[in-house]
Amino acid sequence: MPKAVGVVTSLSAAALRDVLTAMRRRMPHVAVIVYPAPVQGATAAAQLCEALGMAIARNEVDTLLLVRGGGSLEDLWSFNDESLARLVVASPIPIISGVGHETDFTIADFVADLRAPTPTAAAELSGNSRSQCLHQLQSLVRALGQRQTRTLERASLRLDRALAGLTSPEQRMAHQREQLMGQARNLESIVRRSLEQKRFRFQSLEQRLSRLLPSVVSRREHLQRQVQALSSGAERKLRQQQQELARIEQTLQALSPMRILDRGYAIVRDEAGQIVKNALDLNVSDQIAVELGRGSLLAEIKQKHALL
Repeated sequence: MPKAVGVVTSLSAAALRDVLTAMRRRMPHVAVIVYPAPVQGATAAAQLCEALGMAIARNEVDTLLLVRGGGSLEDLWSFNDESLARLVVASPIPIISGVGHETDFTIADFVADLRAPTPTAAAELSGNSRSQCLHQLQSLVRALGQRQTRTLERASLRLDRALAGLTSPEQRMAHQREQLMGQARNLESIVRRSLEQKRFRFQSLEQRLSRLLPSVVSRREHLQRQVQALSSGAERKLRQQQQELARIEQTLQALSPMRILDRGYAIVRDEAGQIVKNALDLNVSDQIAVELGRGSLLAEIKQKHALL
């Protein structure tokens, strides 16, 4: 049930006249907005994209018709443009394509929401005709009248039954008074039973608690013994770990490179800070850093000898 239909085509195209004629004949109550653009030529694809983009941006119609009349493959080529196809796919407004005759196919036909064989068919597919709308409306009016009649009949029957079962206020008050007295007696009985059950449960719990009191004292003494044992064990474990840490520290100190340097060895690094292992890796006049057991030196290579 569109309120407005947009048409993207040329103002001079016969397709526009066919669409307007079909709309005037079938749906005179629907507004038609034309977004003009040439449908063939070198710039037709770009201008079709511009017109379609304008229609989408304005968002003033419920359906868009992308139409043109028949022609050769070259005449219809603008509707094979990739940009136009992507714009049709991304459109939030439903698009019906009606390009050429029934045997003509373009990429726009495959990406549109619905493909019509001709521009006139595209206009006819955009919505129900005025006669169809009136027929549907008349059917709905008849159905509404029938439902109203059935609703009134059922309401009348309920009213008749209610009047037949209506009692006097005195009788209803007496009946409700009897019900209230019975509920009061039931409530009193329920409260009495609940109090008796709670009193019995309290006595049972009191007896169980008196039996468990000696056990609580013995468990407290047992817990204290366990706490003392845990404390002693933790101290022993801590001493063992401290001894193990001292042993590991001695091992690390024995393996420390500084111990080796203290025995007269040195670490030689080149200008990039890399450790030198082979004299051939250095050149005369290179700067080297020599790390000793106590301090470091900066030296220059005067001569080198390599071990073969």
